[in-house]
Amino acid sequence: MAIDSNSRNINLLNNGEFTSRDVTSSNVGELRNELEIPTDANVNVGGTIRQNDFALADGAYVAYTSNDKVGGVWTDLLGKAIEMDIAIKKDKADRKLGFYWIGND
Repeated sequence: MAIDSNSRNINLLNNGEFTSRDVTSSNVGELRNELEIPTDANVNVGGTIRQNDFALADGAYVAYTSNDKVGGVWTDLLGKAIEMDIAIKKDKADRKLGFYWIGND
């Protein structure tokens, strides 16, 4: 729960785990300034990349990463590592396959 009406509590991905954090930002753009998130970083709220005008709700799950990351661990929205094997058959190659990356340094 947020401390007062001018703040909200978000769950911020930090070192592979979501941790509770009080912020005063009301949207992603303000959060970039408050947390000094680089302008080239993707900010994910609730598992979707969001633009700067996206409103932050109390209890939102937030992760951000710059576009220069390599390697890493796939995690679910609770920060638990996911193991997966991927095989794409040639005759199914026209189907879209998407992944959501939550990165940490």
